Parts: sequence; structure tokens; C-alpha cells
Amino acid sequence: TGEGKTLTLSLIAGFHACCGKPVEIVTSDRYLARRDAVEQEPFYAALGLSVGVLSDEGAMHKLSREPDVVYGTAELYGFAYLFK
Repeated sequence: TGEGKTLTLSLIAGFHACCGKPVEIVTSDRYLARRDAVEQEPFYAALGLSVGVLSDEGAMHKLSREPDVVYGTAELYGFAYLFK
């Protein structure tokens, strides 16, 4: 805790998204996925990127339209993949 993982990850995710690559960030729980997406949204917005959060229903909760960076848990990504 407190080592700067969220900030470091945001820099890397921002770089890849700016290069046009899809970015999916997997967190350990749903609370952290939502919290990190909301906290880092201003940073991504400054880069011209949008952010989304994978919800419990397997659908995308968009903080912005068509997200460049998506946060979620491994469990939710697995269900989203299975029901495509």
C-alpha cells in the first residue's frame, strides 16, 4: 500500500492508449476498479482519453463514451468474455 502502483500503472496505460492500443486494467476487487477509474479519470482526460468500468452485470459502465481505458476484475472480464 502506498507505493504508487496506481499512478505508475496510469502512466503506462495512458501511453499505450495514446498509441491506439486497447487497455484493460485488472484490479483485485470491484471497489478498487471503480475507485481507480474515478480517481484517474482527470489524468486520462488530460491526455484526451476516456475511462470505463466493467460492472457486475458484465456490461460496461462508461465514465465517458467509448472508453480507451477499462477497469475491472478478473472475474468480471471472464464473464464478459464468456457471454460475448
